[in-house]
Amino acid sequence: VVPLLGPAALGLLTSREQEQLDRHLRTCAGCREELAALTGVARRLGDLDAESALAGPPGGVADLVLARVSRERRRAQRLQGLVAAAASVAVLLAGLVTAGALTEDAPEVPMEAVAVQADRGVDATANLVAHTWGVEIKLVAAGLADGRPYTVQVRTERGELVDAGAFLGTGERTLSCNLNASVLREDAASFSVRDAGGRVRDMAEREPQAPRRRIPQRRIEAVPQEDGGLAAARALAADCRQCPLWEPATQTVWGEGPEDARLMFIGEQPGDAEDLTGRPFVGPAGALLDRAFADAGIDRAAVYLTNAVKHFRFQQRGKVRLHQRPDAGHVHACHAWLQREIGTVRPDAIVCLGATAAAAVFGAGFRLTGQRGAWHTLGNGVRAMATVHPAWVLRQPAAAQAAAYRGLVEDLRAGNEGRAGALEGSG
Repeated sequence: VVPLLGPAALGLLTSREQEQLDRHLRTCAGCREELAALTGVARRLGDLDAESALAGPPGGVADLVLARVSRERRRAQRLQGLVAAAASVAVLLAGLVTAGALTEDAPEVPMEAVAVQADRGVDATANLVAHTWGVEIKLVAAGLADGRPYTVQVRTERGELVDAGAFLGTGERTLSCNLNASVLREDAASFSVRDAGGRVRDMAEREPQAPRRRIPQRRIEAVPQEDGGLAAARALAADCRQCPLWEPATQTVWGEGPEDARLMFIGEQPGDAEDLTGRPFVGPAGALLDRAFADAGIDRAAVYLTNAVKHFRFQQRGKVRLHQRPDAGHVHACHAWLQREIGTVRPDAIVCLGATAAAAVFGAGFRLTGQRGAWHTLGNGVRAMATVHPAWVLRQPAAAQAAAYRGLVEDLRAGNEGRAGALEGSG
């Protein structure tokens, strides 16, 4: 990934290379700082007049460039072609730099020291890096019980708790880690490190299990259905074995909201935080969606939130569970549950968040890129539209996140207005 930093600063990456670099930058503070420095240099170079530049680089610059290229070649031997290209770009840029262009200090990533509340016996401090999508938390903690799970949470000005991540204690060794929370700095009131309890530890220690070739169908006990509504459906779905996702997941994550909600939002699948809590949209993407709801004038408590797939699909990487997109078979297995939610709530309008949700509602032929924001009438008479998933906004490069977030808010506002339009039409 390191050889991509120079081309990234110059805006020369392909979309695939940019996605690869973005994934790496979310977990590597060193590369983020280096990219910030390179971007600052590239910006200053862009202001230069090539005709008035020196014929050659300032004294000593060539040696510095060659030494850096040598280091990068040793660090990325599998990417020799990209390293050579990066070296050529670096030498070319050095020829255009005036004597004073590289004498300025590289821009530093601004950090803010904040207090961290912690359990007794735990000493924790943190530095914050503010972003357009939220905050990056550089945590240092000591006194953590060895192997014990802990969570880091951000309390907003409204009193809401937003998860920033989880980790296992390191005993006598001091722990340093980076975590992210989709809470803007001005909205973050306090930060805390708490013991996560036994359930997270049990999940972290459990060995990965490959799904069985044939899933045993366990008998589902009869559930009293006094009202035949969402509560009865939730109880039945808790024992669903229609696809392999139930086995490694913690629990079924059912929808949440009033049974008579007029507006329904459908996402892809639960994530790590949702799998642990049993509630939809409570992780980083859910926190961003809450903020977008507020900006769009939507009360989360008044809408119904659910997912096209009810179990968390993930890939185990050591102690970490990485999100893995559900396939068409998983969507099909959960289709009956989703239709039961829609049929019970009977909303005036549905907003699909992401391509998976849109395919579950409109069919596999639906293309989000070409039909985003367009209203359709379903067979049951309900109006529906599709927009991006809030997790997609979080994955955008920093320079594009503000625009991506505004687009999501505009679509949510249109969904709310579409609901109001449906009400007027029915009246």
